[in-house]
Amino acid sequence: MHNNRPLTGSTFFFRILGGIVGGISGTIIMLMIYFLSLAALPAQEEGSPGITKFVLITMILLSTITTNMVSSQIIALSDREKYQESRATLINIFILNLVLFIFTTPLYLLTEGTNTQIIAAFHLLLSAQMSALIMEVFAGAQYPLIGTYGVALGGITAFSIVAFMLTSAGSASGSSTIILFIAMPLVWGLLEFFQCLVEVSYAKIYEIYAPKEKEEANL
Repeated sequence: MHNNRPLTGSTFFFRILGGIVGGISGTIIMLMIYFLSLAALPAQEEGSPGITKFVLITMILLSTITTNMVSSQIIALSDREKYQESRATLINIFILNLVLFIFTTPLYLLTEGTNTQIIAAFHLLLSAQMSALIMEVFAGAQYPLIGTYGVALGGITAFSIVAFMLTSAGSASGSSTIILFIAMPLVWGLLEFFQCLVEVSYAKIYEIYAPKEKEEANL
């Protein structure tokens, strides 16, 4: 945080909202590709989710890039004091998501059915968390570890929730697809919530203990 600045309630709210809105933008992209594929491709066998591996890979690529770039931009606009290097942040997030997609593509090609969708879900999680870390790197904050702690807590929570949802869904392909649609708003909302929470908590702790340390230093 910059000089232990107080995080206002409005900034707290709009940063979380920005993460959720950015996540929804990616969900919209996924839904558009999904329904276009259903209309364009021949009818699948009964019980099939009606989505091919190529369509899934396309959905993941476009939705991760869209979500992570839109989320980072809205969050930067919500907190201009902290996030000032928006252009460099966007460029690096774009490159990161392309590289991550290239490295995960073999996993998509080597798996089938529900396993492929599980990989897609965790690909979404990892891309969001790494994009949030890039934002903290370029924030130029006085205490960059504060932002890192927030990203870590948000990522662990999101991972746990998505893992629980996938476990509950079992082998149902349709349920796994639905989880993909709601993953990005959930992940970005949690990432920003915990980042803001950690910042507020740190500011409160600093407010309590910093004056005491200054008094002791002056003695």
